[in-house]
Amino acid sequence: KPWQPHRVTFHTLIYFTEGSGTHQVDFERLPVIAGTVVFVNINQVHAFDEQHRPQGKLLIFTQEFMELLRSHIRLSTVGVGYAVFPPTNSLLLPEALQQSVANTFNELAAMDKQQKFAAELLQLLFSTLLVRLHQQEQQVTNRPLSHQSWQKFYRFMSLVEETFKTNRDAVDYAKKLGMSYKSLNEICRASVQDTPKRIIDAHTI
Repeated sequence: KPWQPHRVTFHTLIYFTEGSGTHQVDFERLPVIAGTVVFVNINQVHAFDEQHRPQGKLLIFTQEFMELLRSHIRLSTVGVGYAVFPPTNSLLLPEALQQSVANTFNELAAMDKQQKFAAELLQLLFSTLLVRLHQQEQQVTNRPLSHQSWQKFYRFMSLVEETFKTNRDAVDYAKKLGMSYKSLNEICRASVQDTPKRIIDAHTI
């Protein structure tokens, strides 16, 4: 059962598109909302959230495929050995990158494996996806944002997910989180380079 912690013998990339909850990696519960990517390397233990069941897309691939990419496309800058993904197990993507990642997932799913040059196209699409995720992870980890601030940001995003249909007031969200709008704005800008108002508006469009 996916709800039970289980060890994987392949790499797993999970992109959450709806809802909120947690995802467990190596027995650590990671908060997830729409726009979160979770990375699971070979031999790591993970489990899905049975209670909340956030929705998304899952991509799995073998170490052999990764070595193929590294040799054919010289993807040596993305991970070492079995450590394919960034050292952080989860990453919340900014709005623009969410759309790009969603498009890549759709292209990979719709690809005709019998089409001419399909193998080459698959390798290029997948390599581009990995590089973009690594670039974003480096931008995030280079920002001086504390663990407590990240938790506040995830609480804000969860609250938006739950109430954006009836509440579009960024100041009110800040009050519910027990902080000033200025503090919430600083956290949002440091997290995804966007303002609370624009984040809320993106959900309502």
